[in-house]
Amino acid sequence: GANEGGSTGEGGSTPTDPACGADTATFADVKAILTASCAGCHGNSDHLPGELDLRATAAHGELVDGDSTTCADRVLVVPGMPSQSYLINKLRNVDLCNGGKRMPPPPNMALSEANIKKINDWICAGAPSD
Repeated sequence: GANEGGSTGEGGSTPTDPACGADTATFADVKAILTASCAGCHGNSDHLPGELDLRATAAHGELVDGDSTTCADRVLVVPGMPSQSYLINKLRNVDLCNGGKRMPPPPNMALSEANIKKINDWICAGAPSD
């Protein structure tokens, strides 16, 4: 018909991120990781205004479509697109900007690859809030 809108005929409306597979994870999975590994600093009583709050009650709103505090052009979680989500870079210690550090920072242990994959899979699923 008229007005096809430049469809390529490839099917599907959302581009697939190459970092996404068939596995999925829920925000409950992600909250457990954040609470155990991140909220001790991101959300404690010494928490500074403007810093990322990763306590269970605030984490989703802070992360999804949230700008990085150190790099204004980076978005922490782009739903469906882990390769564009700066949170994944911070956890994997790749492509950091403005002197950014791996999170959690040394001497703390980095997250396990299994936990990073859970966060990646949650982002792939569209970063739902449940």
